[in-house]
Amino acid sequence: MKLLLTSCGNANKSIEKALLELLGKPFKKANLTFVPTAANVNEGDKSWLLNDMNNFKKLGFASFD
Repeated sequence: MKLLLTSCGNANKSIEKALLELLGKPFKKANLTFVPTAANVNEGDKSWLLNDMNNFKKLGFASFD
């Protein structure tokens, strides 16, 4: 298992590039698990979390959980 932990999701191309290098294969051949529970400590609007999830989904992973 390989982990890439970010505090801002997939906010820029350097994070996307780091993830691709870590995987060593195209996104369409990889699975991604998004763990949103760290956001539980933040009160109020969490639209930023949905934006982060959607940005990762747009990369085209084989499986997105």
